[in-house]
Amino acid sequence: MTASESLDEEFRAAWHECVLNDRPIDWEFWVRKMPKLSLSQASVLMNGLDPGIKRDKTNIDADVKKAMDDSERLASLATALGIDALSPTEWLDWADHNKMLVHAIYRIEVLKLSPLIDTTSDSSSLRKQKSESEWIAAAQKLAKSYIEKELASNRHPSLLNIGDHVAAQLRSRGIFGSQGKPLRGETIKRHALGGMSTQQNKLKDIQKQWGKRGNN
Repeated sequence: MTASESLDEEFRAAWHECVLNDRPIDWEFWVRKMPKLSLSQASVLMNGLDPGIKRDKTNIDADVKKAMDDSERLASLATALGIDALSPTEWLDWADHNKMLVHAIYRIEVLKLSPLIDTTSDSSSLRKQKSESEWIAAAQKLAKSYIEKELASNRHPSLLNIGDHVAAQLRSRGIFGSQGKPLRGETIKRHALGGMSTQQNKLKDIQKQWGKRGNN
């Protein structure tokens, strides 16, 4: 997309936004000041609707109704996946991963938060790789902490149980896989917990040694 085409798209999106709301959305507040957006806030913002305007579906313009319907569809998917609050940037990443259309001004304002992000296909591939390495690192850190706590109580969870526990923790933190979907315990076990059984055995050995010392 050329610079001219980008400006044309931004102008059309800004115009459409004013048609939907009778005023521009306060992006300074919603994107730059809000550390997290609730599901209801994000779903309407990403469809060009102002969260501060209360609406119903009676006697409304067809464009507004469509935007409301699209917002509800997006919200239904996020609800089904157990997502309720993310940062503006995380919501954009999630929507892109799930191939949801996003209001152009929302995208522009979020990208202003990270001016070095390049949206070319090569950069998207790099971002996908970075996203995968980040969730794996987060999963390994959570798994290590969980294993240590369980072993301290003389419990020895299986790798799949560890994966399930970590999956729940990642969901609660809004951390998803490279496709923007919540990670399953089996996926975490396969991709992130390869060395954890060795670590468990080492910790078990340490426990045994300390137990022997205590009996001496």
